[in-house]
Amino acid sequence: MKKIKIISVYSPLKVSYSLLGMVVGGIAYGLTLGNNHVTMGILNPSCRGTYVITPKILTAEGPVYFAGKAD
Repeated sequence: MKKIKIISVYSPLKVSYSLLGMVVGGIAYGLTLGNNHVTMGILNPSCRGTYVITPKILTAEGPVYFAGKAD
């Protein structure tokens, strides 16, 4: 039962974080007059990472990356 709660909370939270990152990235793109470096610095961490909790993650055999790497 605890595993279902983790899955049902994590994925919507991650999707919300990604959508917020897309909105902020779009605003940053406009405010910086098209500076891709700034935009990608926002989009990469917010849109990359783990979206789905797998059985390996639940048994601590795999990592969870809420935020992706900023290149």
